[in-house]
Amino acid sequence: MLTLKMESRPENIELSLGYRKESQNRGTNLKNEGVNLENEIKQNKSFIRRKSILCLIKEADNITTSTLSTALSCSEATIERDISWLRKNGYIIRNGSDKSGRWLILKGLGEDE
Repeated sequence: MLTLKMESRPENIELSLGYRKESQNRGTNLKNEGVNLENEIKQNKSFIRRKSILCLIKEADNITTSTLSTALSCSEATIERDISWLRKNGYIIRNGSDKSGRWLILKGLGEDE
């Protein structure tokens, strides 16, 4: 029977463990950066869609959510959510009824307006 005993200095073990911890943290940070990037992309898509809604309303103030949905290739629920956001934040209001009313743009959306 042969027994092999290997010894390592404490600083080598610490270095090894420290490297593992650093690499694990780096992976976590990359995951967090990925989540942050994903959120930023979603926010940019929402911003672009809302800006597009305002442009389409400017062209035709009696436009429907169904027409907006088709024009922007998204669901009516998404359009309704964006219109709700635009109304709540004071960008647009609706004059008249749902059927025969018209949209009124109160202010533009974005840095340049």
